[in-house]
Amino acid sequence: MAMWKCSYSGTIILEEEADITVLDPPDLKIDVEPRYKDGKIKEGEDFFASCNVISSNPRTDNVAWTSLLDNFQVDPNNPLEILSITRDKAGEYMCSAENIYYDGSTGNTEEIIIIDVQYIPVVVLDESKTVKEGDAVSMICSTFITEANPAASEFQWIRNSAVEQTTEELTLDSVARSDAGLYSCWAFNYFYDGSLGKGESTTELVVQYAPVVTVPSVVARRVGETLTIECEVDSLPAPESVQWVAPGADQPLSQTSTVELVDIGKGEGGIYTCNSQNTFYDGVQGTGSATTIVQIEYGPEVSLESPLLPVTEGTKVTINCTVDSQPPPFKYEWTQIMKDGTVNELGENMEYLSFASVDRSKGGNYTCKATTKFYDNMDEEASASAKLVIH
Repeated sequence: MAMWKCSYSGTIILEEEADITVLDPPDLKIDVEPRYKDGKIKEGEDFFASCNVISSNPRTDNVAWTSLLDNFQVDPNNPLEILSITRDKAGEYMCSAENIYYDGSTGNTEEIIIIDVQYIPVVVLDESKTVKEGDAVSMICSTFITEANPAASEFQWIRNSAVEQTTEELTLDSVARSDAGLYSCWAFNYFYDGSLGKGESTTELVVQYAPVVTVPSVVARRVGETLTIECEVDSLPAPESVQWVAPGADQPLSQTSTVELVDIGKGEGGIYTCNSQNTFYDGVQGTGSATTIVQIEYGPEVSLESPLLPVTEGTKVTINCTVDSQPPPFKYEWTQIMKDGTVNELGENMEYLSFASVDRSKGGNYTCKATTKFYDNMDEEASASAKLVIH
């Protein structure tokens, strides 16, 4: 309020005094806790700000806070209080004050503060990523960050609790099935107070591979037995087909992982093949195969090849012991039975007997006995005899 005097000098002297009051709108100042530099705050912290009327004429306490995001009066009270603040509360907030003049008009003042809510990176990896063995794989962590404040500046890829790579991009040049598993992208940002924020997400790397077929390398059975062979297949995805093909055949012998040969015969030996097939995620087919040798075992059939009789004394004589067996005999035994019944053991492991010059003492009956050992360690023997007559 000020005092003013009005005076006039003339014939008549008049003097009048009046009081003049100057009306001012409110003068505002917003005070924020010092730790919130430039209005920055971490998500989850409590935010406080007071709006103070420094001066106003006439005096007023009519102060209100309004969110300019939705023009909604967030807090009719002063100070502004937001407990455990969330990112959706970020934005401009306006403090407004109003006083009313003598004539009913109003004085209005507004001050704006910006609340910058900082929060960890939000990383959203796909639930899984499928590739084929041998393919190259690249995953860029930042492309999976849907939001972050401030932006992420450091990255790590984690597998089995160990750091796989410390770059934004995970690269595997040629994927092996052993690379399959869970991979996590860790993204880091730094808040206004220097503390570190970390967001993470995990994806499963699925490595598909063609069938790996395993069969016995060699199997053996005796004639007349039953043979069953299993074909084991490891593949991802699971095989769509498994079949057995017999030696020289065009059509499958079996459309399952098992082939059975009943009352097996000599002619059924040979190389049997197990084939398998699957289909990858991109429609490409994977194939695999393995072979097993089927050995058909049978006991010895023995025959002796001797010279035409009679044989002249002094002649060279050879007696061959021919054996058909599978596997071949592991032992030969020769005996001679002379005219007087004497039995002579002539030796073992000889497929033939040879005399450079025979005499009458070499005459008699000769026997070759062959012994075969089967896959189950059982033995079978057979023999044949021939007569040698010397003149």
